[in-house]
Parts: sequence; C-alpha cells; structure tokens
Amino acid sequence: MTDVLAAEPLVHDLERFDAAEVAARNRALAVMSALPAPGLRIAASLVEPPAGPWILFGSEADAPRLAIPALDGAAFAPADDAALLVALDRLEPVLAAIEAATGLNLDPTDISRRPLEAGIAVALDVARDAETAPSRLVLHVAADAPAAWPAPAIDLSVDGAHLAVPIAGRLVLDAAVVSAARVAALRTGDIVLTAWGPRRPGDARLALPNRHVVGRFDPADRRFTVITLEEDSAMTAPPMEALVQSAEAAAPDTSPIAPADLPVALRVMLGEASLPLSELTGLRPGSTVVLGGSARDTTAVLLAGDHPIATGKLVAVGEAYGVLIEQLAKGA
Repeated sequence: MTDVLAAEPLVHDLERFDAAEVAARNRALAVMSALPAPGLRIAASLVEPPAGPWILFGSEADAPRLAIPALDGAAFAPADDAALLVALDRLEPVLAAIEAATGLNLDPTDISRRPLEAGIAVALDVARDAETAPSRLVLHVAADAPAAWPAPAIDLSVDGAHLAVPIAGRLVLDAAVVSAARVAALRTGDIVLTAWGPRRPGDARLALPNRHVVGRFDPADRRFTVITLEEDSAMTAPPMEALVQSAEAAAPDTSPIAPADLPVALRVMLGEASLPLSELTGLRPGSTVVLGGSARDTTAVLLAGDHPIATGKLVAVGEAYGVLIEQLAKGA
C-alpha cells in the first residue's frame, strides 16, 4: 500500500545501480549495429551467450572470444577445431569490420569450452542480401570493454546503420493513489512513497516518438519488461459506445464522493531513458531491454495525471522508494 509520509526520520541514502554497465551494453549494441561492412547485411542484438566452443583472442580470462552458432541459416556444430577455424575464415570481413569499429585485435590464440566470465554478448546475424540465409556469430567481451570503444559513426548511407541511433523518451512510473485533499496538503519536505524500490519493480510507461511502451521497470538495473505497446493512433479517445457501457456498468454505485475524497493517481517522471533503435524495432510483449540513462542526480517530477505538481529527488524508505519534495509547482 502506498502513502504520503513526513520526511524525517525515514530518509535513507538512495541505493545506486551500476549505470556504467547499462551504458556499456548500449554502446556495444550501437557500435555493432553500425559496423563498416559494405556488401553485408548485419543485424546486431544483445543475447545470452551460447555454450560454445569459443575462439579466444588473447590469453587473459576476460579476453574477447567468439562463437559461431549458425552458418548459412543452419545450426553449426564443428566436428573439430579445424572446422571451426575454417568457418571463422569465411567470416573474415566481419572480423575486420569489428576490429575497425572497436580497436580490438581479433587474431585467434586458442579454442576453449570453459565457462564464460561475466561480460556482454552481442549476436551478429550476417547475410549477403535479404534472400540469403544468415550466419550468426556471437562476440563476447568484458563488461567494461565497450566503454573504451569509439562512438559509432552513423552513416545513413550504410544499410542498417540507422539502427544504432539512440531513441530517447520520458520514463514515468506509477507512484500512489491518494485523495485530492492529501495531494493539496503536500508541502516541501514531504515524501510520497511508491510501490517500487531497490529490489521491487514498478508499473511504468516509456513515452517514445509515435508510441508508448507499457510494462514493469526495475530501478536496480534499469531493466524494462514490456507488457503492451501502444501506437499513438491507439491513444485516441475511446468510442462513445465504450463510454456509455462504462457509465452503465458504474450505475449501481450511487454513493456520492466528496471532492476532497476523490482519488488522484500520482506518478513519477524520472527524466529521459534511451535505447538503440535496433532494440526498439524488436520490442514485443514479454521482451526485456536495459534502458540507458541514470537515476543518479536525476530530478524526479511528481505528476498528478499528466500535470507536474512538484519536483524532488528519489530516496529509499525501507524497501521502497519515495519522492522527497523539494519544490512545489506554482498553483499546486
């Protein structure tokens, strides 16, 4: 249950998540989506790493490595190490493009079936044209490696390069439902407690150009799980029949509600969040993406409906987050 609380003594330090990991994942996807490989169609996506075998490019435990799960549209299980290296040779133009984009040295040093260190795995589906069955290779790098890669040069003349462009939108989470009287009584220093916290995701909406993504957002690692996608055309007013049916369904409850007791839905806007266009195009109900951006030093905007009524900052209150009000909007 959500509520509105006084600030002291319930304010604690806000738990921070690893924003660097989020930025690295988005950088890796953006760079791989814009590989300089003329004559090839390359689609990049973040994946769970396959079992291998893995071709190693260095002796360090976190050295880059590469697996080839599929060749020409068919699952690839090499009979021996020699067959794996022959397959790698066929993908030399892709390796050259990765080296040019990242500065990595992709000279094979060994083949391994050892468990992976923690890191980031990016799948590249490579084909000559739209009719050719793609081959898939998976590049695995250390979690902090993409931070050192140059920002991708977005050349819109390269087929598919536009997919690396980051798309930003407003991230809004449900906070609390309280009476109009309690909203009117909010003052600087109050905390509006939410239903989500460091280990508890919340209902959220990501407003992007021409669409809204509705789902569950986990503030700890900025993972957004999609429930529904709404195009702007679907955000228009409902037909009159729906309004009439809703009114008829509500007719039996004739108890008057005092204006001060009317429920007001409070929400929290946490600034901008972003994801590469390549991930946006693949969103489906049930899919999960990691949003770029950070809660660190982000101003939280408290909304009543879509109307801003206050600004403040996130604070941890036990297992939940709340908005500590620092400034009320004029007229609020």
